[in-house]
Amino acid sequence: MLWGKVAEAYAPNIKKGDLLVVSGEFYVEEWTKDGVTHIKPCLRVNQIQPTKKLDTQAQQQLQAQEEPPTDFDDDIIF
Repeated sequence: MLWGKVAEAYAPNIKKGDLLVVSGEFYVEEWTKDGVTHIKPCLRVNQIQPTKKLDTQAQQQLQAQEEPPTDFDDDIIF
């Protein structure tokens, strides 16, 4: 979680889609509501470092690697 002055310092420099390296302390919040136990993983952020933004060609290559092949033949041969 990133709150307060740290968040205010980073907010002007970060926008949706930016690649970031985030480090901090991992912890789990646990609570009970109406007899049901809830668990939420959290990260207390200590440091944020921007990384280089990928150019359009690099983004397309990454997306192509993530997509399953479309030439898969579903016919079963007996």
